[in-house]
Amino acid sequence: MKIFDVYENKVGDVKAIKRGFCWPALFFTAFWAFVAGLPGYGAILIIISIVLRVLLAIAEGTGSLNLQFVIVLAYCLISIYIGDSGNDWRRNKLAKKGYTLKKVVKASSKRNAYEAPRTSRKGNRQI
Repeated sequence: MKIFDVYENKVGDVKAIKRGFCWPALFFTAFWAFVAGLPGYGAILIIISIVLRVLLAIAEGTGSLNLQFVIVLAYCLISIYIGDSGNDWRRNKLAKKGYTLKKVVKASSKRNAYEAPRTSRKGNRQI
């Protein structure tokens, strides 16, 4: 079971965001950001990726294995940071769009998080 924050706006549109690490953001970085509706982050991540790849090509040309290692390590650490921060970025986006936190639920999927009861706090999945 995962923990989801369920948000709702004034017109009744509901969104659920999982708490914790965002695996798609780790593996798909900029592409994930665009799909998640975060184009600003996506553009920044593309620029960072291009810069790191150019630096890596330069490092490969010089034959410096230490510099290559540092660049690859930087790329990995950035990806881990994105995975750790991705769901927080999505929560902040919803808050800016007027969504408010309505409930926190334990559910096996996002679909089940939407369907979790709103009132009962015992015996159900709502926390």
